[in-house]
Amino acid sequence: MSFFRLDAALKRYKDSLEILKETINTLNTHTQKVTKGQESLETLLLEKEFQLSQQVLTTLAARDEVQAALKESINTSGETLTTLIQLDKDFKQNLINLIQKDLNQKKQLQLGTYQQSVTPVVQLEEWRKSINPSQEAWWWFLQAPEPLSQWNRFDWLWSALSVTFLTFSVGLVGDITPRFLIGTTDLIGTLAISTQSILTLLTGGSIFTKQGRQATEKILSSFLNKRFWHEAGAVSSMLLLMLLGGFRLSLPQMAVWYNHSGFKNYSNGQWSSAKSDYERALQLNPDYAEAHFNLGLLYEDLQKLDKARTQYQIALEGGFTIAYNNLARIHIIDKNYSAAAFLLLEALNPANKLQLDIELKKKINKNLGWTRFKQQRYAEAEYYLNQAIKLNNSNPDSDWAAPHCLLAQALEAQDERKKALVEWEICVATASVYDSDEDNWSAIGSKRLLGVEEKP
Repeated sequence: MSFFRLDAALKRYKDSLEILKETINTLNTHTQKVTKGQESLETLLLEKEFQLSQQVLTTLAARDEVQAALKESINTSGETLTTLIQLDKDFKQNLINLIQKDLNQKKQLQLGTYQQSVTPVVQLEEWRKSINPSQEAWWWFLQAPEPLSQWNRFDWLWSALSVTFLTFSVGLVGDITPRFLIGTTDLIGTLAISTQSILTLLTGGSIFTKQGRQATEKILSSFLNKRFWHEAGAVSSMLLLMLLGGFRLSLPQMAVWYNHSGFKNYSNGQWSSAKSDYERALQLNPDYAEAHFNLGLLYEDLQKLDKARTQYQIALEGGFTIAYNNLARIHIIDKNYSAAAFLLLEALNPANKLQLDIELKKKINKNLGWTRFKQQRYAEAEYYLNQAIKLNNSNPDSDWAAPHCLLAQALEAQDERKKALVEWEICVATASVYDSDEDNWSAIGSKRLLGVEEKP
């Protein structure tokens, strides 16, 4: 019984399809004859379009019957299935052509070149609302393929560019984010991390994930033709890359800001905050010599001389001239006098053409005199200490005890006691209690002046 039902359904399907093709040919013939002003032919054309619409529905119903009979059939022959496949192929092609024709007529109407009725012959979407077919009934869900325009031919290229731009963007995020994660994360760091991460996730999600693509398509469809969606994805990915690239290039300037903030905190005695600022500046720009130097100053004040030496050395390698003097001072404290002398003489060597201001020159001469004194080269020590005193005297508002204290010791070592006492007087009078070296030397000078302690 099921066999006869399937056979009858196939015959009905085949006959309905033949009538459909004949109706399509008749409609095409009449369409070619219709010209402006021929109202009778236009009316006839509308009638044929209505007949064609009914015939499409009849054929769809016939295909439904075939499917129902096919489910009941137990032993279906290969010949029957081959016939069904061929009929489906024929029906699909004709139905898609009709849908495509309806779309073309709609476009012509929008351009003002189509004069006839624009009611589609095939209204599958409206029909589905009434018939409510199952998803398995593919014939109720056919759509005409999008025509491949010149723009669409390069969709693969735009997609490839989107992936390339996003790959570089992810790389930049991976480079930037860790710079703000080390140490205490402040407001600027939090905003930087969250903003770039959100932008990258949104752009990447709109391309790589199904939900992201659906959301993006919904947004784009409201203002942009579908044929340009791939280009829009590439442009948005490129803009993200440019934004992240610009942010990456701005990191050295941000490092300058953190360095200034650190020095301000250092000057106010907020050493913990200063340390965090300096370290953040160096995370943003590892080659920032001034930040290395300032961090070295902080470590020296914290009596972490090994760390201070390392920071001064990096600052010196980065061309920060002031570091000559500070690194040499660390060597003097470590009693590595030859290394200290080498650095200080290099700084003063005219061949090196270093830009040294008076303040730095006097400190270098003072430390070089100190080094020579420790090396028991007293005459050289006296020379460099006098140079430091001369440079200091050019600034009448400056009281500086260190070179006088050291010169007094160098003169004592050369048995010039009277000259030494004069220097001791200046040393004691101008020494700062906030400078540990000057404070110690002042104590020695006081004993010398009182005659309590003789020169050893």
